[in-house]
Amino acid sequence: MFPQILWSPLSTVFSLAVLLPGIAVTARRLHDIDKFGWWQLLVIIPIIGWIILIIWEVRVGTDGDNRFGPDPLAGASSDTSAG
Repeated sequence: MFPQILWSPLSTVFSLAVLLPGIAVTARRLHDIDKFGWWQLLVIIPIIGWIILIIWEVRVGTDGDNRFGPDPLAGASSDTSAG
């Protein structure tokens, strides 16, 4: 019914457009928990590496500054009321 297209220039552009920001976001998230961005290479290890990365990505970031810079949430207040 639908033709099977295995490769097209549009799919390549889309894949790169999603892959590169994904790598950057994962590296930034790992920096939030005081780990190097190179740890995302654990994705190469099937299942175990994926589980480790998922656990790290859902953890709360370190409190205060770490070796990668200041805490981005340090200036955020819990008061959301205007006035």
